[in-house]
Amino acid sequence: AMTTPNHHNQPLFGGAIQCNLPSNCSFDLSDVRPVPDHQEVFVTDVSGSTSTNMLVFEILERQAQVPDDQAAEYFFKDLRGLNDPSVPKEDGGVSMLQRCRSVNGSWDMSFLLSRFVASMDGFKNDGVGNETRAYGCIGQHRVRMSPSSLFAFVKVELCVLRLKHVHTDFLITLSQPMPQEEYLRMQQGQQQQQQQCRSGDVSCEVSYDALSESFKSILESFVILDWNLFG
Repeated sequence: AMTTPNHHNQPLFGGAIQCNLPSNCSFDLSDVRPVPDHQEVFVTDVSGSTSTNMLVFEILERQAQVPDDQAAEYFFKDLRGLNDPSVPKEDGGVSMLQRCRSVNGSWDMSFLLSRFVASMDGFKNDGVGNETRAYGCIGQHRVRMSPSSLFAFVKVELCVLRLKHVHTDFLITLSQPMPQEEYLRMQQGQQQQQQQCRSGDVSCEVSYDALSESFKSILESFVILDWNLFG
């Protein structure tokens, strides 16, 4: 598999999946603390600081009730516990989604998963390959480690692969801390854009350039080698 100097090829879930990890997110968290079996988590460093990048791969039971075009938004809110009424919303649960080729906040990312799509050719004949879709979004979270600590601002890039034939939603999320100024600038830019959208002044699309090179590289190199992983 192709790797660039600042990425390395990483087997996931016992080698059933492979992809390139960015060098700034290559420490396996399970080396220092327990990680659930359905997750693989990589961080910049294992000191537990809020300034670490975090990359999570997660095998989830398929949420069949969630339409494809709302899947990314659904899982983004789920990260925040926004779908769970029992989780306290200490900042009003406000998260902003950058909407990109937006159908209700999710956009099609299938074409970025070039290696995965190529590997799925064998599925095409029985119609299964055509059912695999990938959707994504970019958003920001405002997080607090404890009630007394300051808010940290995090940019989240998310992609969900809807693997219908194995009843799975496979989630890839990359979270990177961002300075408060950048967070507020994005917030302002989005409010402006929404107003212009409503008045029809501007197209409501954010370009794919909004994705970080790290996230693009993860998606482009992602491949499932052993489908038995999904039972």
